[in-house]
Amino acid sequence: MAEQDATLDDVSPPPRTPQPPVIATTDGGPTQEREPVTGGDSDDDRTGTARYVHQGCLRSWREADRKNSFYRCTQCGEKYRFRSSGIASFLGHRYAAPLVTLVILLIGGYVFGFVADRALEFTERDLLRTNGKLSPSLINYRALGDGLREFSSTIGVLTGDCRWASAREEHWKTVNETWSPNPSSTTTRTNDTAAEPGWMVYHHPVRRNLTSCGTFWRAETDAAVIANPVIAFLLHCARGVALFGLLEAFVGNVHRFYIAVNVTFRLMRPNWLPEPPVPNVYYVQPLLAAFCMDFLTWTRRRLKVKRQNGYLFAPLQVQAALTTAVAAGFAGHVAWVVAGWLIKKGLSQVQDLVVDLDEDGILATSPAKKRDK
Repeated sequence: MAEQDATLDDVSPPPRTPQPPVIATTDGGPTQEREPVTGGDSDDDRTGTARYVHQGCLRSWREADRKNSFYRCTQCGEKYRFRSSGIASFLGHRYAAPLVTLVILLIGGYVFGFVADRALEFTERDLLRTNGKLSPSLINYRALGDGLREFSSTIGVLTGDCRWASAREEHWKTVNETWSPNPSSTTTRTNDTAAEPGWMVYHHPVRRNLTSCGTFWRAETDAAVIANPVIAFLLHCARGVALFGLLEAFVGNVHRFYIAVNVTFRLMRPNWLPEPPVPNVYYVQPLLAAFCMDFLTWTRRRLKVKRQNGYLFAPLQVQAALTTAVAAGFAGHVAWVVAGWLIKKGLSQVQDLVVDLDEDGILATSPAKKRDK
């Protein structure tokens, strides 16, 4: 009998069930489907990402002044509270691109720095002999090493690191006299100095222990002028970045050769041959790096003479260091472009968090769990 006297107010409402997807249009545009998402252990825990709401509602939130307010979707009538995820907030920050660019330069410069050190060692073995002849440079790899040498020497001297200081090339020098068991002549003449009969004077390349860099820092040897680990790491990365910038010159040389062949063919082609397309310059930095490498190639002999005489900041050396620094700036531009692409790619994968509200605008009682996409 008690069950018959019960009223409608005593009957508890049925549990809420997820609503089917709502199809709506946005200002006469194409239809767009909203997919409600449930997550966690409870059916009342309704959280998701920005992909599960209409673009009009999400756009109104992004254009609003206060992003922690509550919004009602004008298309489906649902209420939401939006909140940016940590990754989305970082990628959307105004300083995200410079920070990512710096990370790329540090990582790339550290890797290329080991290659730059090998290039500098190769330049040291390109001896400046007494007759002034240099090894032939059919391509600019030797000039690349000279540009790195002046760049590394300039910033090294200023920061207190003489590892790659100027004037450290090996020079031929008499270091010992050894008895020859089978002398070819009774008298050996070296550097216009006659030796005793039966003695052979041997020459060995010796690296200078004290150059102008060590003298500049008032040290007994260059080995005593060593930067702290942080400065040494930054110098290592700077050499790697400069190397990458100069390597763009080889791409620029290929592009210049193609442009020259294209223009020559257009001027001298027969009438029965089709006209080739006009070459387009999509990326001008390699061409500029090629001109920087041309300057280093033209001044390479005089740079070595300045280094042999112990100069550190001769005008030509400063120009070579600045030219290499400009090439390093081209590498920085490449890192900036890559950073922008990575940020754009990341923002397309990471979206803003969405918290669904009930009909009264109250959050679900169960703890909401965030999920990043």
